Order: sequence, then C-alpha cells, then structure tokens
Amino acid sequence: MSAVFRWWPTRVRQMAFPLCLFALLVSLVTHAVPVASAHSYLVRAEPSAGQLLVEAPRVIQLWFSEEPEPRFSQVQLFTTGGSVVQTVPMSVAPEDPRLAVIRLAPLPDGIYTVSWRAVSVVDGHTTAGNFPIGVGIGPETANLASATASDAPSPVATMPQTAIRSLAYLSTSLVAGAIAFGSLVLGPAWARRQAWLGDASAIPTSEISAAFGRLRRIAVAGLAGGTFAALAGAVMQAASSAGTGVWETVARVSDLTSPIPTLLLETRYGQVWGARILGLGLIAVAIASLRHADPVTARGRQRWAVATTFATLWPVTISLNSHSASLPAGITLPVVPLIADWVHLIAAGTWVGGLVALATTVISTHTADRTSSIAFIGAMVGRFSPLALACVLVLALTGAYQSLILVASTGALTGTDHGWGLLLKLGLVAILIGLGAINLIWVRPRLVRRSTDTVAHSGTAGRQVAVLANVVGIEIVLTMSVLVIVGAMTQLQPARDAWAAKTRGIFREVAAEDLSVRLRVNPGETGYNTFSLGMTTRAGKPVTEARKVALILRMRDHEMGDTELVLTPRPDGTFTAGSGVASMVGTFDIEAVIRQDGRDDIRVPFVVDLDVPPMPTPSFTASSAVGKGVTGSPGAYATPIAPAEARALRNPIANTLASAERGRLIYTQSCVTCHGVTGKGDGPSAVAIRPPPADLSTHVSLHTEGELWWWVTNGIAGRPMPAWREALTDDERWDVVNYMIDEFSPNARRTP
Repeated sequence: MSAVFRWWPTRVRQMAFPLCLFALLVSLVTHAVPVASAHSYLVRAEPSAGQLLVEAPRVIQLWFSEEPEPRFSQVQLFTTGGSVVQTVPMSVAPEDPRLAVIRLAPLPDGIYTVSWRAVSVVDGHTTAGNFPIGVGIGPETANLASATASDAPSPVATMPQTAIRSLAYLSTSLVAGAIAFGSLVLGPAWARRQAWLGDASAIPTSEISAAFGRLRRIAVAGLAGGTFAALAGAVMQAASSAGTGVWETVARVSDLTSPIPTLLLETRYGQVWGARILGLGLIAVAIASLRHADPVTARGRQRWAVATTFATLWPVTISLNSHSASLPAGITLPVVPLIADWVHLIAAGTWVGGLVALATTVISTHTADRTSSIAFIGAMVGRFSPLALACVLVLALTGAYQSLILVASTGALTGTDHGWGLLLKLGLVAILIGLGAINLIWVRPRLVRRSTDTVAHSGTAGRQVAVLANVVGIEIVLTMSVLVIVGAMTQLQPARDAWAAKTRGIFREVAAEDLSVRLRVNPGETGYNTFSLGMTTRAGKPVTEARKVALILRMRDHEMGDTELVLTPRPDGTFTAGSGVASMVGTFDIEAVIRQDGRDDIRVPFVVDLDVPPMPTPSFTASSAVGKGVTGSPGAYATPIAPAEARALRNPIANTLASAERGRLIYTQSCVTCHGVTGKGDGPSAVAIRPPPADLSTHVSLHTEGELWWWVTNGIAGRPMPAWREALTDDERWDVVNYMIDEFSPNARRTP
C-alpha cells in the first residue's frame, strides 16, 4: 500500500489530507441545507385570509416556501383594537417541514388579525406578514376588507448587515487571493528568475522572503476580518431572529436559553457557523505553518498547497447561507447552484485578493528601482494576467448560471432592487475587465520587453510599472465597491422571487370611453384577494379623482346574485379593497363602476377565472431521501400518515342508504370539483391542482374509515386537500365517509 501511495503524484498526496477534511466538513453540514426558495414566504394559510369561521379554530396551518426555524418563528393574534390576544410559537409538521402548525387557545367570537413572523433555516432572513379571519360572525357584520393581508420580507439591507457581509467577502478574498498569489504567481516567478533575469542572484533572497512575509500578513488580516465577521454576524443574526436589540442580545449570552446560544447550538445556522469557525481555525494553522516556508522548496510548496486548499474550501460555508443554498423551481439537482456559488466565490477571491497582493508586491519591489526588479515585476505580471483571465471566465460562466436561477427574466432584472443591484455590479465588473485588458494587452508586453533592453535604463520601463500600479489601484477600489454591492444584495429578496410576488395575480386592461382601466386581482385565487383598479387617460395621465369606484362581482356558473365591493383611493393613485367574496372556483364577471362629477357613470366589464391556491411541493433532499425510504421503500410518499388514534376511530353513523345519500349530496356539492364523479381525481378543477387530487377509487379501500374521516376533517398537509371541520358537522363528515366507502370501495358493506 505504501508503494502505491508513493506512486501517486506529489500534488495528489499534498491534497489528500485537506480533501479528507473537506469531505468531513460537507458531511457535517450537508443535511443542514434544505431544498427551498430563498426566504420563508407564506404560500398558503388554513384558515385562509378573510375566511369567516363558524367556530374558533384550534390550529392555524401556514405553508411556507421554505422551512421556518421554529425556535425563532411565532404567530400573534390581534383584535381589531390592536390588543394581543395570543402569542404562539410555530411548530414544524414532521411530514412536511414547510408546514408550520400553531395550536390556539379558545377564542371568543370576533375579527382577528393573524400576524406571523418566520426565520428561514437556510439564510436566516426574517419574513413577516398578516391576514384577517372572522370567528362566529356573519358576512353582514364582517368588515375584513379593511384588514388587508400582507406578506413582507425583512427590511431593506441595513448598513450593519451590509458591512458584515461585505467584510466576510473581503476577508475571503484576502485569504484566498494572497495565498493563491504566493503559490501560483510569486513562487513560480521566483523559481524561474534565471530565465527572466539572467542572473539568479540579481534579487537578494531576503527581498523575496520579505515579499512572502507581506503575503502572509495580508492573509492574516483576512483571517482576522473573517473571524470578526463570523462573530458579529452570529450576534446580529441572533438579534434579528429573536427580534431583540444587539446589546440586549449580547448581555444575555451567558444564559443558555438566550438567542445566541439557542442559535448556535440548536439551529442549522449554528451548524454552518460552527463549520465556518472550524475552517478559520484550519486556515490559521496553515498560515502559521507558512512562516519560514517559502514556496521555493519542496516542503514550502507543500505547505502553501495545503494552505491554498483550506483557503478555497472556506468559502463553501458562506455559500451554505446564501441564496444559492436554496432550490428554485425547475432545478432537479439542488447541489449545483451551491457549487456554482462556491466556485464563483473562489474565482472572485483569487482575482480580488490577487490584485491586492500584486499591488503590494509591485510597490515594495519597485522601491529598489533596479532593472532586475522591473524584470521580476514583469515576470509576476506575466503569470498573474492568465490567472486573472481564467478567474474572469469562471466568474462569467457561474455568474450567468446564477442569474438564470436568481433573476430568470428581464422584468425581474429591471423591476426589483436585487436586479438593479446586479446591473450595477455588472457595470463595475465590465469596467474592471476593461482595466484588466489594458494590463494584459498594453502594459504587460511593454513591461516585459522593455525590462530586458537598454530602454529600461532610460526610465520607460519604470513608467510602465507606474501605469501598472495606478491601474491596479483603480481595480482594487472598484472591486471593493463590488463587494459592498454584493453584501447588500445578499440581504435582499432574490429578483426572481421579488418579481413573482410583484406581478403575481390576474391582470386585465380595458379601454372605456376616454380611459384605460387596469384591474389587478392578487393573488388571483379562491379566497381572500386584493382588488386594485388603476385609470389613465388616453394620453397616459393618471386619473386619481373619482366620487366612487366600485366592483360588482357576479359568478357565471351559479346564480348567487351580485356582490358590490367599494374601492378606496390609495396614495399611489389606485383604488383598492381586499375581500374574500370570491371564494369559489369558476369564472367571474366583474364590472367596474367609476363615478365622477359632471358625467355619467363609466362601466367597464372584466372576466376573471379563479382557481384554488397551488400547494407547495414537499421539500426533498438526498439525505431526506434515505431517511424516508426512497431508495428502499416503494410508495414511501404514496400515502400521507394519519395518527394512530385516527386509525382506531369507528363510524358512529351506520352505513345506511340514507347516510350514503346525505354523503352523496355533500360530495357532489363540495368534493366533485376536484375528485370528480368517479373519484379518480379528474374533476374540472383538478387540472390546475399540484399535486393532483387523490384517486379515491384506489385510496378508499386502503384505509380505515377513521383515517378517511380524519383527513376529511383536518385536510392533508402538503396536499391540496382542505380541512372541512369548520364547514361540516361531525355527522356530515361521517356521511361523506359512508358514501365514499359505498361508491369507491370494492368491499363496501351497507347496513340494511
């Protein structure tokens, strides 16, 4: 075995130990990266926004786009007067980590605002929102239109958050760039000094050792900055997650139940943070080993190779808390965006940190003002330019891939803060590429050529070095600006998600007389919606004055009469109201009535189709696949699990013809639109539902009557099956079970 190991190339043996440590690091933190969509945004609620309930709910269920961290997420219920009725922590459903379950104490009749606050397990960002519900009140007394629902992200990037994140990126760049520069540029250039200088002793060994010492100090500065950023970031994350002040959070650090210990010891953020601190420790040891180990000897090259490996592995802990740690819709391999972000950080760090190292080395080496020094600078530039070009190419490829995922459309690029940040970043990078091209095409050839001829003695080569130093200095300033922009962008909602939230819903535009009238229904699904009407003249001038603006809603498929919804003016010039009047699937005729002084009412017709809200797809990761039996348990996801007490329930209603007929009427009214007449999940609304409704002709015979009743009562988490406990009595739900068994089970047994 030892002979085989000796046969391996030297560089493979040098990399073996760091790669083994990296494998251990990945194994420790991989399970901490759920499949998600950057920030925990509310997808669906049960009860839904604006819903009127006959009885007070015992639980509230919230489906999020990403798994919330239960230790820092909560729900509060407010009365119409603003008093807090209950404050309840979230608990995550075991069958679906994106489903938060909130168990409530008994509530008196009235109108309540459900205010939720969720912290993402992926990036630690906080989101919040609220929506109204009514308990024990009729539609005639409900005034939910004034209690609008909202779903807002955490505040726009603050200065401290941006500074900490930018410092983390800068520190990564200094460490990776300085060590990579020593290994790939300065060391090889010094080793080939005979070819460049003609005299191996032209530059004293002490001078090159001093240059390596400066690189180590740059790396130490980056290490110190990274350590501070990690510590400060943990404190700010704990304060943000708990909703407390920074100093209050720090003052309670000795209490193991306070936010900081809870964050670091009990959350996935803490696991990734621990891996980051471990990486910093390994880099510190590696940098310490570089003392008196310049990469001009075999031993020195090995130590610098190990340090380079650690420096390139450290950024993975930053990627694990980035937007790329989440899985956007349509991405089948969740690890690919994560790897792309990691490689992007390595390339950026090597380029940015390499520029700092190059500037420091050029300035210090050129002070000797010798022809040999100028030749040596030319040698370094000759090696750094291809390295920088390779980094730029990698940045372009990985950046384009990330943009496809995180931006996805031109509208998201120009219509969101994150998109504009990306445009600004790309503009600065374009300038940087231009400056790099000047160094590569203009400065480098002249510097190398003139450093070896007599012109060098005339000072021309010295002027080329001055041009190089100035250009590199400008590049460093611009790269620091890019890091600040990137630090701010990490605190913003990705452009893809922000644009989807901004443009979701139904939009219609109709010309009527001298006006162009625009109607937006958000989210454009059954249940609570916000109706917004905007008007402009044919010349494009906004119309904001009207004595009355109202919508008259009429459902085509059912004779249910007309419902009038009066809109109120908003500061942005639109007229808006929120309501749950459109609570059924189908086509609605909506007539906008615009009443202005001095003219007849303007009536504008719109046609809107409403479907049921889409359900989030359950999260899936490689580690969860093994844990849930995907590789060895057929049908592990085929059937949702009901509690043991549900399976033991017995139907108190005899399965008679009368009971089955009552159940048939309820099924026809409430269930056939999704499950279909045959129960195969092929109802008229099924085409828009994902995942599709269950095939009752298969499932009914596989479950006990208690399980069926429990699912009809409580719904199914992660599926489009709603809970009917508020709409149907216990006996009515048992009647439905009797009908399903009678109609869809081959083993039906009816009591005479």
